[in-house]
Amino acid sequence: GNDIDNRAAGGRANQTAIMANAYWDIETGTRFTPYLGAGIGAAYVDIDTRFGDDSWEFAYQGMAGANFAIDPRWTIGAEYRYFATTDVAVSYTHLT
Repeated sequence: GNDIDNRAAGGRANQTAIMANAYWDIETGTRFTPYLGAGIGAAYVDIDTRFGDDSWEFAYQGMAGANFAIDPRWTIGAEYRYFATTDVAVSYTHLT
C-alpha cells in the first residue's frame, strides 16, 4: 500500500498483483551469481479516496539482484524490484 499525499484527495492506495516472472542467472563460475528478471501480469488497485475507484490494471516489473552461495543448500541474496501498473482511471462522479 501507499499513502496519497494530496490536499484534495488524500487517502491510501493498495494493490494486489498476480505476476508471471522470468529470471536469467548470469553464471560466473563462482559462488556469486547476479541475475536479471522481468514480469507481466495484472494488479487489482484499490484507491481509498473520495475520487478513487477500484480496478484491474496491466502490471509489469523488472528485477536485478545477486545471490551468494554460502554452501550447496543455502544462499543469501539482495534484489531490486521495479513494479508499475497502467494508469488507474479516476471517476469524478463522486464529487459532492
